[in-house]
Amino acid sequence: MALQDAYTLLHALGDDAGTRFVALKWHEKASPLATRNDSILAHGYTPIKYEVFKALWKGCLNLMEIDKDKLINFISLPHPV
Repeated sequence: MALQDAYTLLHALGDDAGTRFVALKWHEKASPLATRNDSILAHGYTPIKYEVFKALWKGCLNLMEIDKDKLINFISLPHPV
């Protein structure tokens, strides 16, 4: 079963995760998830834009009910110029 179908089923069964998925409108054709599916992150060859990444990141945190501030922060080394 595909991801979108699984969340649609969860929504139909009254599951909270399915309801959050539908609220994100990721089941629609022009969603950030559809863009991701056509990208090199999934099934296609097109890179995604930063705005799409941000929408996916924010949506995933919402979908899984994760507080970004509670995630582990790894150190960031300076980039050479």
